[in-house]
Amino acid sequence: MKRLTLIRHATSHTSAESGSDHDRPLTEQGLNEASQMASLLAGQGNPPQLILSSSAKRALTTAHIFAEALAYPQQEIELLPELYSAYNTTLINLIQRQDDNLQHIALVGHNPAISEFSQFLSGTRTGMSPATVIQLQLSITQWCELAENCATLQHALRPSLAQPG
Repeated sequence: MKRLTLIRHATSHTSAESGSDHDRPLTEQGLNEASQMASLLAGQGNPPQLILSSSAKRALTTAHIFAEALAYPQQEIELLPELYSAYNTTLINLIQRQDDNLQHIALVGHNPAISEFSQFLSGTRTGMSPATVIQLQLSITQWCELAENCATLQHALRPSLAQPG
């Protein structure tokens, strides 16, 4: 069985100095949320073997914070510009092409795509506020088998609660 961890980027500023939505940084609150959630995830053991991240500044910063807490080399975070505006079809195709030697993948992205993807895979609706971590146990042995309703929601971790939901 495979495992997929979905992470929504932490709280970000509503605008960037550059004026580009892609360049919006995390707020101080967002930095704290990401650190809190990354530590919580690290404490559970079984870290991801691959971290995929949107190339947007707020997602990449979130991914770096998680990588540090998980002792994952930051330079090995795979940046995927298509995650910035991805929806289910793109996300499925992206995960399906991953190496089957990987048992656990983490994906750092944006709403509404990431929460819709979680619901698509698990059939469970979960709200994903900034920095929410969704852990899914997949009933597949190869990534190419990823499909609708192939997952069971294991945990929904939110910074406001810092407890499984």
